[in-house]
Amino acid sequence: IILPLLILSSLFAAEDSWYKQINPKVELGMLSPKLGGDISNVYSKEIGFASDLGYVDATSSYFSLEMRPTKKYVPNIYINFFNLHESSDMTLDRNITLAERDYSDSNNISADIEYYVINVLLSDNLILKGDAFSLFGKKTYSGDLEFSVGLDIKYINWSMSIENLSTTDDLGWIKVSELIPLPYLGVKYYWYDLLIYADVSALSLRDAKSTYVQAGVDYRIVNGLSLSLGYVYEDFKIKEDDDTVNFETDGVKASFKYAF
Repeated sequence: IILPLLILSSLFAAEDSWYKQINPKVELGMLSPKLGGDISNVYSKEIGFASDLGYVDATSSYFSLEMRPTKKYVPNIYINFFNLHESSDMTLDRNITLAERDYSDSNNISADIEYYVINVLLSDNLILKGDAFSLFGKKTYSGDLEFSVGLDIKYINWSMSIENLSTTDDLGWIKVSELIPLPYLGVKYYWYDLLIYADVSALSLRDAKSTYVQAGVDYRIVNGLSLSLGYVYEDFKIKEDDDTVNFETDGVKASFKYAF
């Protein structure tokens, strides 16, 4: 991870006239979320991803790009992306209807989920500068506080295929593809090499709702390079044909961030 960042940094240095005007920062890491939520329809009570379909944990790659242009009236841009692909085999303990197909008690089923989500955050910031003060005879700095408000444009692509291993039925499919705009609020606290941050965006409409929460701590190891540890929560609830999908992921994120 570190080596490509250093190579890119050297390449950017030759053309610093443009990249210093947008102050790019990239993040590469891993996300270890738990999977939750359910699928409901008029034929079955809620079908839990964990309780009925056997999904528990997952592992996902995580990427983000932040750009903070120096020109006035140009919004800050923050893009993050993660994806996961998980499968689960279960023996049902009740009759369910899923993806317009009936599955009986004791049927062996295999369910496969593919999911990726992109958040594009456009925001404006207000920075409150701190002051130096004396603590036990030693000068220190109170830190800076930054507030952000804006718009989160979220793209969700989620699909699940269900195979009944006890019969020769064709695969059942549920597919969700949705673009949702959400209001966004963020806060950051800067203190020397430490950054503490939290972001949230949420919206609930008749046909779709979604929530995004992120919080964490960055520690700058060397100039430009930081180690980050945080928490990410994502959910959406969208009706697709007869099924309403309420899918949740939440877990720990570990990553490196590099500011060019």
